[in-house]
Amino acid sequence: MKLYIYKTGIVGALMAIFLALAACQSSEKAAHSAKIDISENPPDLITTLYINPPLQNTSASWLLQVKGSGHTFPGQRISTPEGAKIAALINPAELGGGAITLNIETAAQKTDSPFDFAVRDGKFLDLSEDGAPVLSYVYGMHLIEGVPEDRRRANYIHPIYGLDGEIVTDDFPEDHYHHRGLFFAWPTVVVDGDSLDLWHIDNIEKRFESWIVQESGPVFARFGLKNAWHTKTRRAVEETVYFTVYRKGEKGRIIDVELTLEALDSDVFIAGSSDPKGYGGCNFRPAPSQEEVITSELGEEGDSDLRRFPWADYSAVFEGAEKRSGVSIFQHTDNMNFPAGWCLRHYGFLGVAWPGNNPYLLRTGRPLTLRYRVWVHRGGADDGGSAAAYEMYVNTMNAQ
Repeated sequence: MKLYIYKTGIVGALMAIFLALAACQSSEKAAHSAKIDISENPPDLITTLYINPPLQNTSASWLLQVKGSGHTFPGQRISTPEGAKIAALINPAELGGGAITLNIETAAQKTDSPFDFAVRDGKFLDLSEDGAPVLSYVYGMHLIEGVPEDRRRANYIHPIYGLDGEIVTDDFPEDHYHHRGLFFAWPTVVVDGDSLDLWHIDNIEKRFESWIVQESGPVFARFGLKNAWHTKTRRAVEETVYFTVYRKGEKGRIIDVELTLEALDSDVFIAGSSDPKGYGGCNFRPAPSQEEVITSELGEEGDSDLRRFPWADYSAVFEGAEKRSGVSIFQHTDNMNFPAGWCLRHYGFLGVAWPGNNPYLLRTGRPLTLRYRVWVHRGGADDGGSAAAYEMYVNTMNAQ
């Protein structure tokens, strides 16, 4: 009899735990909420919203509802430098002004993603949204016919497509064969006392090593990978890079970039060009175009070197397009020596010249992380809302 009661006690306790967990999960689905203050005069642009996941729930898909209205939109779990969050895209103008409350629950079923990844020719990772191309990452060594063998390279983005299907980047341009879409490179890399040139791919090159993540959901697609900078004798620097590509809006698309560099075996110096230009860092080579305009927060810019401002934009009528479109690059305020100077060229170049003429020492065991946002938009910088989009990047919306 005692044994029977003992067993019943275990079963009863387990049932109680099960019911408690079920009740907790049920209440969690409906009861969690977060508040956020929407500015009184919000710009009519999409921006990112981040929310701490309720109870650290590991669900990948979420449903967010504005309390008191029927407005709902999807959320997707994302890993950030500040920890796991729920990411969403919102247009503040659609949500009104003042403080709003969001009800948060896990999606009842997996939400379809508009994004698809595809591997092409064993060296390109293509990303599309609703069947339309978005961008390609070149991870295998690549060269086109008629270009010298020493220009062969990998680990950059090309092409990037505008919202209407136009290509906005260039690769292997005849005036600068080494320019390559959206890329990270420095003309001065000092390894073991030898000065090498990652910019011109001279005695040092990047090699793809492994994928870290390829994921897609209702809000964004994300891919991350490890590369290494190879000299003729060894791996000198490990490079980890993540790209988070959000759904396009009416005016633009957000692409967030996070780059981490770590010296291996011994410290490595990196620097911009040794001449006064100081170029090298985060670089964008636009596609062939007409009616080129470069804009910063200070207004329209001419060709210049090392002028400091937090963002710059290149807009034009790109080859094959009928209307103007453009690309802005935003520097994150946490980046070293923010804001860095720029290398601006109307023939077709937009580059964050960091660290410029002052070498930076990559120390072993002390990785360096740099973050940027790329804003691909319709129209020029004004029509495309570059200034407002930058402010929303700096003042990222976080619901509490």
